[in-house]
Amino acid sequence: MATKEFSVESLSNVISQYDYANDYVVAYSGGLDSHVLLHALSVLAQNENITVTAVHVNHGWSPNSANWVRHCGLVCKNLKIPLNVISVDAKSGPGASPEAYARDVRYSVLAEYLKCMQALVTAHHLDDQAETFLLQLLRGAGLRGLSSMPACQVFSVGWLIRPLLEFSRESLHEYALVHDLKWIEDESNSDTDLDRNYLRHTVIPLILDRWPSAHSTLSRAASHAANTSAMADMLARQDRIKAMSCRDTSLSVPVLKSLDTLRRYNLLRTWIRDNGYSVPSTKVLECLGGELLDAAGDSMPLVEWPGAQIRRFQQRIYLLPPLPSEPGSMLLPCSLTASTDLPIGKLQIRTSHGQGLSIKRCTNEPLIIRFRNGGESLRPVRRHRTIALKKILQDSCVPPWLRNFVPLICSGDTIVAVAGIAIHEDWQTTAGEVGYQPIWEIPTAFSEAMPRNLFEPRE
Repeated sequence: MATKEFSVESLSNVISQYDYANDYVVAYSGGLDSHVLLHALSVLAQNENITVTAVHVNHGWSPNSANWVRHCGLVCKNLKIPLNVISVDAKSGPGASPEAYARDVRYSVLAEYLKCMQALVTAHHLDDQAETFLLQLLRGAGLRGLSSMPACQVFSVGWLIRPLLEFSRESLHEYALVHDLKWIEDESNSDTDLDRNYLRHTVIPLILDRWPSAHSTLSRAASHAANTSAMADMLARQDRIKAMSCRDTSLSVPVLKSLDTLRRYNLLRTWIRDNGYSVPSTKVLECLGGELLDAAGDSMPLVEWPGAQIRRFQQRIYLLPPLPSEPGSMLLPCSLTASTDLPIGKLQIRTSHGQGLSIKRCTNEPLIIRFRNGGESLRPVRRHRTIALKKILQDSCVPPWLRNFVPLICSGDTIVAVAGIAIHEDWQTTAGEVGYQPIWEIPTAFSEAMPRNLFEPRE
């Protein structure tokens, strides 16, 4: 198979495209691919204005791990390249993919290691790209998954660059032989119980016998998928401008219903992914597009999948982490001097001139925190009558799924304050005096559906 020849010059042509990065951190495993990359970059560093260092992640899962660390140290010493070794525990738990778990751990520690404006450089090549495309295809991935590995992307506080995607494993091997490089062989690379190795050693050789240019063809297919995926993302973000509000990341139900099915699913996928949640299955998306959007206005529809849920309130849908168990009859002491941890967020008591609870009454009568169970009422300041707590929360536009989590400050059976919402008329501080203002601090993931003035001091 005719492939592009790898050389220092060809690598220089590739990385010249990334002229915004000149501080390279090579992810160095000690194997053939990363050794070739490190060697070629070390040569470039002698003549070009770039800095090269190496980092080796020691997974600790092989009896040869210590030998690999020593090998990497010797190679970097000979190349005059600084090396940092990071040891991690990459042994996956029951049911988890060893490959996926090790990859996630590796990228997590590398993200923490990377300094601002540095570029992490990995040795993924043309064959890796083809294997990734096939793996994603067999998993039923969409366009984004089939796009496989981008040549450059934002990563942590810098970038992740893969400058070898144009070069085959064969061309890297030829470079290593010409320059008399020595590398280690990870024994796990021959374990065909791992999906990628099964493809590499069993399936792909059969494909290459029939289609010798398969690596290049599959890589090109991945590039086409990436281009189409990028266009789909652009369309989704245009649709999201129409569907989003100016105060949070929720989406408008009427706008979603106005889109045809494909555009609606495309928008939902992008919205979910851009907010840091895993994209659910097509079946879950169908529920989003049907049950959630078509539900009656007074219902409380919920669609959930591992790690996330979507709820509807006042013609908008909200993306949330799973709610904790409702507090029910939980009672907590109310501290006037320190924050109190709640099932969701914290309660802070702040001083406020002319607003909040009377300091004298709070000092003389012990307070507790409890939560809504139904049937409670309160006589708010200036309303001069008792109002059901349910109506107070409705009027304050607190979404239904958070109403049972709102902290109620109580003296005995009397609700003296609903944090951030109302103060009992008999407990209000007098004008000119300093009062205690209870504030409910809610994590951002839960607070977007809440009215903005809930977090401001009020009477």
